[in-house]
Amino acid sequence: MHDDANDAPRRAARRQRARATAWRRDVRVQSRTVVNLSHAAARRPRTRTSRARVARAHARITTRLVASDARATRRTRAHCAARASPRCVSQRHLRRARARTVVMSARTRASEARVRVEFTLGDAASALALARACARAEGGVDVSSRDGFVKARELWAAYDIVSAVAPQCDVVPVFTSSGDARVAAAARTTSGLDTDAEPSSRRDAEALDGGVERDVLALVRAHGGGDRVSSSSSSSSSSLNHAMEYDFERDGVMESVSVGGTFDRLHAGHRLLLAVAMRAVAPGGTLYVGVTSSELLANKSFGEYVESYEVRAASAKAFLAACDPFGTVDVRVGPLDKNPPLAATVREMCGLVISKETIAGAEALNDMRASAGFDALRFIVVDLVGASPDGDARDKLSSTKLRERDAQRASRERP
Repeated sequence: MHDDANDAPRRAARRQRARATAWRRDVRVQSRTVVNLSHAAARRPRTRTSRARVARAHARITTRLVASDARATRRTRAHCAARASPRCVSQRHLRRARARTVVMSARTRASEARVRVEFTLGDAASALALARACARAEGGVDVSSRDGFVKARELWAAYDIVSAVAPQCDVVPVFTSSGDARVAAAARTTSGLDTDAEPSSRRDAEALDGGVERDVLALVRAHGGGDRVSSSSSSSSSSLNHAMEYDFERDGVMESVSVGGTFDRLHAGHRLLLAVAMRAVAPGGTLYVGVTSSELLANKSFGEYVESYEVRAASAKAFLAACDPFGTVDVRVGPLDKNPPLAATVREMCGLVISKETIAGAEALNDMRASAGFDALRFIVVDLVGASPDGDARDKLSSTKLRERDAQRASRERP
């Protein structure tokens, strides 16, 4: 006859193992469902419906796994703390529970290190909040908009302000309209700042420099009043849709979009280009990202300070993954070399996101497509970031200036 007091912990351990087994079986079934859906989509002609179906299934399973992982961690920790005998839980189970707890803690710390700011075009308070967050944020900034950045002009204004404060700050736009329900639910802002922000005394101590604050307010007036747009949006091509005038609800999104650049020392201008490209792709669509190869950058100014292709490609891919946490867009990153780019050779390509300085090259790509019998690409032109409010392009943010800054810093540090 067994003692009931000794059997209680063993029964609790058996129930815990049964729940864990059922959870793992559920995960396997759902994972097999995603694989089957993916294979079925690959066998069929790729359509928007099939890609969206796979993306929706992946999003549902990802959300469920995150929630289940958190519940399992809480149950395991509570059970281990209340167990009456060391024999009721195996050592392997304890090691797994500790590893799961470490992973969840790391995720929590990473999410808490980021600052959340809500930005409104033409609003000085939200612009200064964004500038202060960029100046003092260690883990990066998530910037949101009330409408999920439906207008690309709002994205341009936000990154223009970032370039005036911290050009290389990790600022990620939150596209709530693309299905990021977790981020939208986690938004806790008060006057544009996260409610867990630091005390007011420390914020006052870390106030913006007077000159920087004047520049930010000047940009707010220029963007809000339209002066910044009218002075920097002139173009000889009437077929171009400028990014600050592009409305993703009115003008629509596309199935296949291409974007390219050097992405050296990923700065606000690069992030704007990539963010607009991600926003322009429909859920289930494909984004082609071309990263300039190292061979084509050999003659760049301060070329010895150019980051390797692997670093630049990884930085661009990581930023795009942060913009699309559910993976609803298929991102394909590859090198831009002497061969014709995919924008000229892929028949299904719909759009091309370019900067104002590369309009001539984009029109040459359309000529190549016309000669091959392909439809012309739709251009979304992103304007200059960091230029003066009067539209002077000489002041624009560029990787060359950042490399020059690093070269000067290295020369000063040499003995």
